[in-house]
Amino acid sequence: GKTTNVQMAVQNKVGLQGRRLLWVDIATGPVEDLYGCQFSLVFDPKALEVVSVKAGDVLAGDGSAIYWYVSEIDNRMGRIVDATYVRKAAQKGVNASGTLATVIFEVKDTSSSEATRLTLSDIKLADADARFIKAITEPATLKWTDLIVPEKSLLLQNFPNPFNPETWIPYQLASDADVVLTIYDSNGRLVRELALESKAAGM
Repeated sequence: GKTTNVQMAVQNKVGLQGRRLLWVDIATGPVEDLYGCQFSLVFDPKALEVVSVKAGDVLAGDGSAIYWYVSEIDNRMGRIVDATYVRKAAQKGVNASGTLATVIFEVKDTSSSEATRLTLSDIKLADADARFIKAITEPATLKWTDLIVPEKSLLLQNFPNPFNPETWIPYQLASDADVVLTIYDSNGRLVRELALESKAAGM
């Protein structure tokens, strides 16, 4: 009878030697007595290559030992098969929400299509009595502009220009940063300041 949401959160990073990396956190919403999980992940092998798959911290938050095993990582077919994450020698599960696993991909190619997709499959959550917890999840569709980390930060030309009644102001970040857009009229008078807060690197 238990149900929780399982979501994928995606973040761009730049690794060693300028490698474009995509960090995907697979996280569960609030759930009672969570004891273990198992999942598979399907991805586009033309676009992405798995660098590593690591256990999250949600099951070990109270200091308990965990069992972590990935049956197969197949970058040729584009799949991670049966990643298993279980508490070890603990009588109870955890009442928590948080990261089940983190998958790090290298972005190989951003020219093959408009978007790519990550899909969780065969996901199973269980409590300490081995009863299944229903996981509600959706595929993550990634636009290529979301996968690219630019080499330098830039404020780009707004469009359309001239405009009426609205315009888009694109910008790109080479690293995570707090973003503030300050808009002036043609006489140099302040029109508006937009505090966009912390933004991840990307387009």
